[in-house]
Amino acid sequence: MKIVEIKNLEDENINYFFNLPSEIYKNDPIWFPENPEEIKKQFNFSTNKTEIRTWPIIALNENDKPLARAVAILHPKAKDKKNNKIGWICYIEVLEGEFVSLKSILDYCAEIFRIENVKEIILPKLDNRYFGLLVNGFDKPHTLLTSHNPDYYFKYLKKYGFKVYLNITSIIYTRETYLEKKYEVAGVKIRTFDRANLEKEIAIYHYLTNKIFGKRYDYIPRTLEENTAYVKAFLPLMDDELVIIAETDSGEPIGFIICAPDYYQKVKEGKIDRARIISIGTLPSSHKKNIASAMSSVLMENLLKKNYQYVEGSIIMKTNLPPQLLAKRFGGKPGREFVLLRKKL
Repeated sequence: MKIVEIKNLEDENINYFFNLPSEIYKNDPIWFPENPEEIKKQFNFSTNKTEIRTWPIIALNENDKPLARAVAILHPKAKDKKNNKIGWICYIEVLEGEFVSLKSILDYCAEIFRIENVKEIILPKLDNRYFGLLVNGFDKPHTLLTSHNPDYYFKYLKKYGFKVYLNITSIIYTRETYLEKKYEVAGVKIRTFDRANLEKEIAIYHYLTNKIFGKRYDYIPRTLEENTAYVKAFLPLMDDELVIIAETDSGEPIGFIICAPDYYQKVKEGKIDRARIISIGTLPSSHKKNIASAMSSVLMENLLKKNYQYVEGSIIMKTNLPPQLLAKRFGGKPGREFVLLRKKL
């Protein structure tokens, strides 16, 4: 076995990196194939420490068959509460029975992080939105921009020494279990996304995400330019009637829900009657005022009108009870479960 670090996008070994998942998931009807071109956009081989840097790594046997892979990630703003550097690892895949290969790759990542003076590794994590290892609900749909993996990954990572850092859940809504509720809040208007005023909507998204999530120490705020690029890249996947914004009567944005049609289902089945709630939140000053319920009632009404049958709300920290209590109001049931793991160096 040999461990190969991919140095650039022209590296011939990059094909091995992207060929591995199709071997692992060839008999898994749930898995949605990754898009190599989109993943390549996440790679940055720069040595500039002010940038997000990545190290894609692959384990090959003597016949150059890929056995395991991972990407070590260093974000310049990823720090713990004591301002120590945190390293992330994402895009982890390994053939069953190849724990030694995975261990070798994780050892390689750990050495990169030690050289960079990293004190802790968190995995699997790519950014603020894409993280978590599936540990329960393997038979449920693999929805848009969520993870899916074999059940033995958790065992291998624990064997290596990673411990659970966060327990994460999802909520599933179906027409059979949905409880119709209507909520309104005096002085608050609920509307849908206005694509014709894109610049304004991006500014609202930028303001709300940083205000709602910015106090979380593991959340890394994006600049306006980064959020502009993020929203514009997401536009082709959006249904404007599934993005809900709450504003005061004077026009101050105070909350949002971002829900999107499940593009994965469309590619696999040629139809979409499934959606994923990607994010929901209100300003701290607006908590306990039923604003999230008012937004949710409009979203659910629109989903029903457009004939959606299944919605996954994810991802939710298990310790974050308000969104779970909110989900119960509308008949939401527990769905898939994920974990985020960490290991001290």
